[in-house]
Amino acid sequence: MKLKITLIPFFLFFILSCKSNITPPNNEYADSIYVLEKDHIFGGFGDVDNYHHALIINTSEDSIVLNVESPTPEGLKRESIRSPAFGKYAFIPTEFSNYFTIPNMANDYLADEPDTSTKKSHFWNNVRLGPSDGIHVPYSNYLGEGEELFIKSFGVNNFMGLEVISEYKIEKDTANLSYLNIEIKQTIINTAQEKMHTVGIALHVPRVLWTKPEDTYLYKLISDTLITDVKKNVIDHNSGIGEGFGFYRSKGQTIKVQKDILQSNNSFEFIIKMTIEPLLEKFEIYPMYVLQFETKGERVWPQSVITVNNKKYEGPVDYLKVCGLSIPTYILFSIDDGNLRVVSPDEIEPTFKP
Repeated sequence: MKLKITLIPFFLFFILSCKSNITPPNNEYADSIYVLEKDHIFGGFGDVDNYHHALIINTSEDSIVLNVESPTPEGLKRESIRSPAFGKYAFIPTEFSNYFTIPNMANDYLADEPDTSTKKSHFWNNVRLGPSDGIHVPYSNYLGEGEELFIKSFGVNNFMGLEVISEYKIEKDTANLSYLNIEIKQTIINTAQEKMHTVGIALHVPRVLWTKPEDTYLYKLISDTLITDVKKNVIDHNSGIGEGFGFYRSKGQTIKVQKDILQSNNSFEFIIKMTIEPLLEKFEIYPMYVLQFETKGERVWPQSVITVNNKKYEGPVDYLKVCGLSIPTYILFSIDDGNLRVVSPDEIEPTFKP
């Protein structure tokens, strides 16, 4: 078997650290191994991938030998481009680390290639772990096209039980007819049966397109106001977004709003009001969304089968699901010779093309 020492990128620790309130294991198995399985779903606009891994830590004082079978989901369309492993990003720290002594992260290993595989499962065999050693058994799966997964109806996106409803208004400013007033309202609803953790949405409204041979300035921002009762919120007025909103790389305003816990059938919302001065006679503004949430929820990936010292492990397996997705809006503002509209991209010929 090929084993690799894993490193922990700081940004992954900051962005994806688990904030779950699940209690740590507390039974006879706690003295042998600790198991956490995690589905990390990411992508948007185009392909959506599910990166899955089983984290197994030897919490005993003796060496153990592991065999791990990782079943693949039924109806697997194809394996992800990130299959079989996501390299050094395999280790995702969680609060459970506080309950175990892991003296050196170099003791954590990534088994990035299975010993054997079938159409239904991948197998990692005879992995020896010393005290406080850990192993990550990763694999990844292609979930489908972003448009097929996200778009519920015009102005409504839905994914994994989290629904985002978008409402827009655009009109001329009455005090200064050369200005435009834009209002964007976002409502985020947990339609799943389980509560969700760290539910956040980032709305990016491009102001400068990084086009060639020179940048294209769409408008001048006169003022903006964020209205929400959610305490964790911020506006970054000079945020750069790679691959923009499906069309361009861009710089503009990014509004970030996050709830630590979103109970089932609960929601939160925010409204961003902007006054702008258009710099072109005709242009379109394509808002873009980045969605992130963590939850136990329904399993995306079948649970791994773990054998410890030739005995099947039937102890606790903590499960988390983490999503970080770029969500297409399919709604935009069209300003053409004073004709102000909120429309689908299919209804107009875009002024700017990549």
